Amino acid sequence: MIEMNSMIKEKHKAISILQQYLLELISINNQFEGNSWKVKVRDTLVLYLGEESAITKRIDRLYFTVKISIPDPNSFFGHSRASHQYEPQNKVKFENLIKSAINYIELNGTKKPINFIHQFKPKEIIIFAFTVLNLVFWFGWFVGSSLKEREIIQIEQKLNKANLELQKRESIEK
Repeated sequence: MIEMNSMIKEKHKAISILQQYLLELISINNQFEGNSWKVKVRDTLVLYLGEESAITKRIDRLYFTVKISIPDPNSFFGHSRASHQYEPQNKVKFENLIKSAINYIELNGTKKPINFIHQFKPKEIIIFAFTVLNLVFWFGWFVGSSLKEREIIQIEQKLNKANLELQKRESIEK
């Protein structure tokens, strides 16, 4: 019940923010204001719909400008150069996108919170597991071989000591 309540709050919050962006869209008068606004909207769409949402991807293909060709007066062959000019009519495309996002959220809600593991692709999980297992194996092998080598060295030192003592006793007895 609590989770459902928080999901409804999240849904209303997302719709409220997007409606605020619709109001801000009216006051955009140039491409710089438009680009700043577009970044805010895109981040909000990623937050509430996800990076892979078709609506989120669609905003990347919308612009506040149109491409126009300007004849180059210095060119003998009549070449032209491209320029981008602010087009107020393009605001309608952004308005339609925001309305689509609001409609989508009203019908489907916001994206569901994902489990930490679910944010990774299966291939990445397998590679990570393989890497961790490799590290654990080689660390264990290194520690194990180091301990064995230490043990062998200690036994050799004890044998050398015993041999020296034995040689001393034999030399004293002679």
